[in-house]
Formats: sequence, structure tokens, C-alpha cells
Amino acid sequence: MRIRLTASLAVLAAAAITSAQTQSPAPAPSPAPSAAPKVAASPKPHSSRSSRHSITGTIETYDAAAHSLTVKMRTKSSTFNVAEAKVYTGAAPATADELSKTGSRVTVKYVDKAGKHMASSVTLASAPAPKPSPAAKP
Repeated sequence: MRIRLTASLAVLAAAAITSAQTQSPAPAPSPAPSAAPKVAASPKPHSSRSSRHSITGTIETYDAAAHSLTVKMRTKSSTFNVAEAKVYTGAAPATADELSKTGSRVTVKYVDKAGKHMASSVTLASAPAPKPSPAAKP
């Protein structure tokens, strides 16, 4: 009888092991459905703000035919294409002829396109108001 009991337990144990191996694990609970379907995130377009630059210096040269303006900073000079740039004197609109004033203080806002500095605006510093002459004392 002892052999039958041992054999019966061995069969039951083998069956339990076989059954445990063939059972698939319980499926993980699915997340609650969201109200809106998920859409793959598209890459954001490159912000144009990050590619805009601004420099301040003095006018070194201006070539009206080539629409080229060279501005000298403290240690170097940079050349800009000003064909489509808006030109200002202070806050007032000005003409591109104003750019021929070599030595004038200027601020250039530009973007880099194909390795070239393309100016979007050029602002010349407005000339300081002349000081009134002191009145002659009698």
C-alpha cells in the first residue's frame, strides 16, 4: 500500500508540474482606455527664434550693387547680405543709402542661411541732438 500511495503522489506531482508549465501566465490588466487616441509625436519644426542673431558695431563698408554690408565689432568684422533687410535710423524707417555712412554705429539682426549672414533689419543709431550753445554772458 505504501508503494501505491507513493506512486499516486508521484503521478499527482508530475501532473501538477506539467499543468503549471503549460498554463500561460495571467494577462496583465490593460490600462484604462484614454479619451483621445494616441498619435505619434511629430518632430517640432525648428524654431526660427533660435537661429536669429543680433550684432552691434560700426559700418566698415557698404556695397550697394552687391547688397553687402560689413560691420566691424571689437575684434572682428562680419559681412551681411542686406538685399531684403529693412533699414531704420533709430525708430524711423530709412533708405539703404544711409548704410554708406562709414563709421556709423549699427545693429544688425540676421539669420544664417546656407552659410551666409542674411540681414532682416539694420538699425543705425540716431545721431545725438546737438547741444545748445551756451548763451553769451553780457
